Amino acid sequence: MTKTLFEHTEIAPPSDATSCPSTRIPWNFYTEEDDMTPQQIQQLNEASAGIIRLQQDINGLANVLDALPAIRNQLRYVYALAGKPWPFGS
Repeated sequence: MTKTLFEHTEIAPPSDATSCPSTRIPWNFYTEEDDMTPQQIQQLNEASAGIIRLQQDINGLANVLDALPAIRNQLRYVYALAGKPWPFGS
């Protein structure tokens, strides 16, 4: 597996030190797929897919919530045109 995450000290020459501290990433938290069993890889993939679906659901909900004030005003207008009182309070 190709390494894709690095500490600053691994990429910056010693003369170009950064103010960002190294060794703050908990590398033991990250496990390479090579060290995982096929079942663990499947569980990780399923969990990742679930997280992506939840993010899409949250984004969709946020879009609906953004649209609600405009829809509410349109519905109020339709009720008024029909001569009916608005049934949802003020």
